[in-house]
Amino acid sequence: MNISRLCRQALSRTGFIVVLLIAIWAQAAKPAHGATATAPKEEGLQPVAELAHRVVPWMDGRFVLIRIPKDAGQDVFELRTEGSKLAIRASDPVSAAMGLNYYLKYYCHRSMSLVGENLAPVKVLPALATPVHRTSRFKYRYFLNYCTFNKRNRSGMAEHASKNGLQRQ
Repeated sequence: MNISRLCRQALSRTGFIVVLLIAIWAQAAKPAHGATATAPKEEGLQPVAELAHRVVPWMDGRFVLIRIPKDAGQDVFELRTEGSKLAIRASDPVSAAMGLNYYLKYYCHRSMSLVGENLAPVKVLPALATPVHRTSRFKYRYFLNYCTFNKRNRSGMAEHASKNGLQRQ
């Protein structure tokens, strides 16, 4: 083989790799599939559509998110079915996520927790006979409060910490 032929082969391989990397980067930079179709571009509620796409992708295109004002200064969500879609009206992203969780838990009988998940797809979304309206009386809400883990989980974490040389301060 001559030198020019070897250079062309090397460049073609390198060029292929560069094009492949650009394609992967472009795909990763796109919004999640269905995220924009799942919810209108309500200010601040798009992350909830993306969360739903990651956790329950079978809900893509089956619900809409609508921003509403707080109810007497309290965070609020409302659920309604409009045709075959779920309408989640919420005052902020946390309330919208709580509304989605409420619908999945109490109407679809699906759940996700620290000890397991039951998020199998639902073929037909259950319709709501009447709208659901919930407010939060709490100013601050927390997730993963260590006090809520059961004894088995705490002892498992302590065992993990001792195996990895971590000590309580």
